[in-house]
Formats: sequence, structure tokens, C-alpha cells
Amino acid sequence: MTSQIFTSSRERQMPVTTRSQKTADLSIMIWKNDQVVHSETFLDVPYCFSTIQSEVKAAFAILVEAKKHGIENLLLWVDNKRVAEVILGKWQIDIGDRNRKLFMALRSLRRSFKRLIVTCVPRELLQITDGMLRECTVLDAKAAGVKSATFVKSANRWTYHLNAMPLFDISMTPETVDTIKKFGKPKDGEPQSNKWYIEVPEGSKVSALQNIMETLSPSQLYVAVQHVENKQRLLQELYTLIGNVVPVKINSWSVFLADSIGSDITGKRVMVVFDGFYLEKELERASDFIITLSKPEERRQLSAAGFQELSASCYIYYHGACSPTM
Repeated sequence: MTSQIFTSSRERQMPVTTRSQKTADLSIMIWKNDQVVHSETFLDVPYCFSTIQSEVKAAFAILVEAKKHGIENLLLWVDNKRVAEVILGKWQIDIGDRNRKLFMALRSLRRSFKRLIVTCVPRELLQITDGMLRECTVLDAKAAGVKSATFVKSANRWTYHLNAMPLFDISMTPETVDTIKKFGKPKDGEPQSNKWYIEVPEGSKVSALQNIMETLSPSQLYVAVQHVENKQRLLQELYTLIGNVVPVKINSWSVFLADSIGSDITGKRVMVVFDGFYLEKELERASDFIITLSKPEERRQLSAAGFQELSASCYIYYHGACSPTM
């Protein structure tokens, strides 16, 4: 079975009265796309005298289970850097280390997979496996003498979250829609601003342009670059993204009209500006929505030139109020 599987493991240590009785409750989950392959909790796992021992045993359990399922390509999620380094061979296991045998056993499982990637993720992403322990009603299960329980069917409801899909549909009331319509609008007596900026690292401006295209999906998109004749690499990246179009020259500026037309129905003309913010009047008149890709040190100059930092409210103002369920 050759497949990319995402996994997570979670341990929860339980308070005990003596060191010899130190145990932990562990939970693991293996999933592929929107299907849970295996989901299980282990109660009262013995000899868990420290967090690292509990984490290693959770990782060991999930690798053994993945091997049983014939999985050859695996992505393992953990929130313990030491566990990741042990598996990947980055942690030096000393002869006198009290966890030496445990570490060596875990590392030996790496050879069971054609491709094994181990990555540390924020603790919050592993709350799902924490929830499995709560689902197990730990105290009741222990009273009944249960040592492990599987939750493949009940765990399926989490796969949407694991694949970055929405968990809820939200319907907006008329009052909410009316409030959103006011986002990004000028206050009484203030001029309407259509000039915005985003702080972007120098080598990431084309990626930022792509994000703008995907987010705003403008029906008309212009890209303005100053002194483009000295930026051949940037020019090639632009052609790859927006098409091989002939620019219009306005003094030192080259203005490209993107080939691709987005789905936006407002008809707003969006201009994304590279390397500069003192625009020619012709450029300002040709655009309804100007976004310049700037450096952090240009913030004060941009404010003086009438630019505001692009925010979520600007995005809502651009698209207009709408319900996600519409």
C-alpha cells in the first residue's frame, strides 16, 4: 500500500501515588484524505515516568500500526521536538541515557517505511487526539477494565478539519450584512482611499501577486513595474504568472494587463505596484483599487502618500457583503 498518510499522536499523563505505578493514557490517529484509517486510545500504559517516555510510546504505537496497515509513505505529526529528532537520527543517543533502549527501538522503525517524514506541529493541532481520550470516558473505561478502544467511525467527523475544510456553514442576518457593508468605508468628512500596501519580502513579491489574484479574483488586473528593463528575472516570473503580454510604457513605469480574468463581478480595476509608490497620475486614474508591495522601512512614506495597510475589512469592502452559504 503506497499512500501519503497524515498521523498524529497524543499522550495524557494521569496522576498516580507512587513512581512504580506511573502510567499514561495515549491516543493515535491515522488518516488519508477524508478517511480515518485507524484511531485508537490506550489506557494506563505502564512505565511512563516522564513526558518524553509517553511521547515516544505514542509515536512507537502509531508507527507499528502504520506498518500493520502496509503503509509505505508516512507523514507523522508530533509536538515533541525530541521525538522527531530521535526518529530522524538527529538526536545523539548516549550510552548512559536512561531512555536509550526506548529511543533505539523507536529509531529502528524508520527502516519499515520507504518514505517517513516527521514534523513538529503546534499543540493545538493535536487537540483532536486529546478529544479521543475524552470520548473514551476514561474513568468509566478503566472501571470496566478496558485497556484500549478504537474510534474509527466516530473519528470520521474530524477529517474535514484535518484536511482544512470548513466545519460550519454560517448564515448572516440582515443586521450583520448591513454592518459589514460599512467595513473599509471612510468616516464622514474623510476622503475615500483606494490606495493600499502590503509589506512583502523582496523575493516574495510574485507570490504575493498570485495570492492577491486568488483572493480578490479581479476581472481587470494591471501590474505596474518601475524600470523593468533592469529586472529580467522578475519579468520572466511575471510572464509565467500573468501571461506573455506587451506592457504599456508610462514614463519609467511598465504596465501589464493580466491575461487571466477573475470571477469578481464588481468590475473594479485592480493595480498591483512593484517597487514604488509615487505613482503617475495616469496610473491612479486607471485604477479603482491600488495595492503596492512594499518594504517595512517604507511604511512612513506610504502613509504620507495616502496609502493604508491592506486588512481583512478591505477585502470585505472590495467584494461587498455576502453570506458564505449563498
